[in-house]
Order: sequence, then structure tokens, then C-alpha cells
Amino acid sequence: MRLSVPMLMCLLINWSAILAAAEPKLLKTFRGHEWPVQSVAFSPDGKSLVSGSDDRTIRFWDLATGKNIATLVAHAGEKDETGLFRVGVNVLAFSPNGRLLASGGADKTVKLWTADTRENITTLTGHADSVRSIAFSPDGKTLFSAGVSIKRWDVATGRNIATMADEKSGFVALSPDGKSIVIGDSDHRARLLNFDTGKVASTFEDPDGYFASAAFSPNGKLLATGTSTPSGKNLRICSVGSAATTFMLEAHWGSFGAETVRCVVFSPDGTILASGGQTCHLWDVASGRHLAELQDCRVSGSRSLAFSPDGKMLAVAMQVEYEIREGKREDIFTVQLWDVTEVNALK
Repeated sequence: MRLSVPMLMCLLINWSAILAAAEPKLLKTFRGHEWPVQSVAFSPDGKSLVSGSDDRTIRFWDLATGKNIATLVAHAGEKDETGLFRVGVNVLAFSPNGRLLASGGADKTVKLWTADTRENITTLTGHADSVRSIAFSPDGKTLFSAGVSIKRWDVATGRNIATMADEKSGFVALSPDGKSIVIGDSDHRARLLNFDTGKVASTFEDPDGYFASAAFSPNGKLLATGTSTPSGKNLRICSVGSAATTFMLEAHWGSFGAETVRCVVFSPDGTILASGGQTCHLWDVASGRHLAELQDCRVSGSRSLAFSPDGKMLAVAMQVEYEIREGKREDIFTVQLWDVTEVNALK
């Protein structure tokens, strides 16, 4: 069957309409932070969203109304040996049952909060530098935190169970079964290892850049890593237990060339991967195909992404946006909430 030009045009127009309908849609923009937002996390019940910022605050947002329902002052810090204040909330994580919220800060501490009353019940100390990554075990009984060392804590007592000294660690990602961790360091590599034994199962290398982020798929079989590779091949998906790369993606190109992929996260069903740097993108995990770019993120970029528990929404911690008021630029620091439901039609 030979298609006529009008029929081809009609098919192209219809496909363009399908693509447009399937693009992510910006639902809400949450405003209130006074400095860049470093972390976002959904509560396990999907009813609220929390964000942490360099302005030392943790803000709770009601998803239905978009209102800031609570603000906590956290990780205020003190002056260090150079005379500078170490302040800011770097990372947030809810416990699996949603009863606790953990925060890691530039003041070298980890704080545990009750999610309902928002009280600080414990402050965990012992890190020698800024805490950049935290993760609860699947049963919620232990907590991992990473700065220049990686620590495991007993949540009930606040006791430091174990410490893995690694002065080059930049982040830690915990496997869904709680048995393995991935450490990214400044030596152009990321290591998959058993925390208890310290045995390295796999080593991933990038001679041209450093590893900046990692995430396990929900079933624990895949690992996504983001790097600073100048060539632009800065996002990869690998099989856990093997250093072989399933997909090497030229993912992020910004205004000044290749970007650093600072955050990666799988959707709850494991079919979509979101990646963030100066730009934010969505990928089909099965094929490695690019699905969409969040256009409003291109100017400001992100350091943290989070899918809602049902996978229908994606929260983006924005570094900086701006508005022009009376001829002057005014920086604003926001959290964006995107509807990604229709993106599944592109897979």
C-alpha cells in the first residue's frame, strides 16, 4: 500500500499531537525557600512532600492545596575553623512506614524527626564533614549516612553500629534489600559492595569524569549512575553484579556543554528513569530511549528528584529560577511538581 502525501501529513500531525499530549505537565510550583533547594521527598502515603534547602529549613507541602503546612529550622550549624558557617539541609528521606523523617546537613549531623508532630527526636553526630546522602534500610530499623565516611545507625537507639572510613566517598545508594551499597568517589569510579564485609562486587569506572549520583531499580537488578563526563555520555544503566553497561546515554547537554548528572531516580514500577542536572529528563528503562525533557528546568537545573509513590508525579528541587520585576532580576528558589502520567504512553 502506497501512502499519499496528504495521508503521510495526517499521520505526522496525529503523531505530533500524541507526543504533545504525552509530555510532562507542570502541576504546581511551591515557593518559600530563600536559598537553593537541595532535596525533595514524598511521604510514603503520597499526601505530602518535603523539601530541604541551603536556607536551613525543611518545608512540608500539602499536595492537594500547594500550601506550606510546616517549616522546620534544621542544620543551622556553627562556624568552622575557617570562620564560615556550615549551614543547610542537604538530603531528606522518610522511613518506609512514614513515621520518621531523616535529614542530613552541612553541619555534619543527621537529624531524626517525627513526621506527624515534626519534632526532632534525635541528632546523630560523628561525621567529620557535610552529610550528603542518607538511606533507610527496608525494615526501617537502620539508617545509612555518607559524608567523607559512611555510617550505619540503629534508628531506635541512635547508636552508631558501624563506620566505613572512605575519605573519597561522595554519595551512597542503598539496594532495596538493604544488603549492598554503591559508593561514588573522586577517583573516577563507583563501587558496589557489601557493607558488612566490605567486599567489592563490581567497580564502575569513568576515566574522564567523576560519579555524582546513583540509584537502584526497585527490584534491585539495575543500577543507574550519573557522571560528569565531558563527552556527554554521562548517564548509564548497568546490571547489578556486573560492570557491563546495559545503556550508555548521552543524556545531558546544557548551555555550557556536557552537564554533571547530579541526581537519578527510578519510578516505583522501575520502568522510567529520571535524571537531573542543569536539565531534567525521563528515559525508558527497557530500551534506554529518551522519553521527555522537563522544559521549565532548563534554566535552573536540579539536585534532587523524587517520584510519588504511585509514580504519577515527579518532584524537582530547583537550584534557582528568576523573575524580572521592575527591570531587575529576582532569584527565586522553588520545588516543581510535574504530572508524568502520560509519559507512559511513549514507552
